[in-house]
Amino acid sequence: MVYCSALNCQNATSGVYKNSSVTFYGFPLQNKPLLKQWIHNMGRDMGTPSKHQRLFGYCILLPFML
Repeated sequence: MVYCSALNCQNATSGVYKNSSVTFYGFPLQNKPLLKQWIHNMGRDMGTPSKHQRLFGYCILLPFML
């Protein structure tokens, strides 16, 4: 099961919050400036995410659309 790591996002690929029309992206672990921006945008106070954590596409773009 894949789910979004962003604060208050409940999109997932299975379970009660299943949404088959969404796309999840892995964190850009090799691009430190972009990784820092993604972590800031997702609204969580965290260190470096693991290679298994994902973000829903809308959660990545939402801060840029406001």
